[in-house]
Amino acid sequence: MISDSEFKAAQDHQNAERVSHLENVRADLLDSVNKVEAQIEELQTARPQAKQAIKAPIADPAAAKETCSFSA
Repeated sequence: MISDSEFKAAQDHQNAERVSHLENVRADLLDSVNKVEAQIEELQTARPQAKQAIKAPIADPAAAKETCSFSA
């Protein structure tokens, strides 16, 4: 049988390992969130240009037709 102090020491060690693991998981998740937020910012910055490109008239309708047509 193990003493109370040995049991507590083992439990403290196990808890420390769990905390370390959870801190690593948290850091990974925060990194992912930061990457997604950066992508969102890039997309929001590009959005007005994309909207303008959609609204802009096509300079050469024949050229646009060639790029959009499907070959049968």
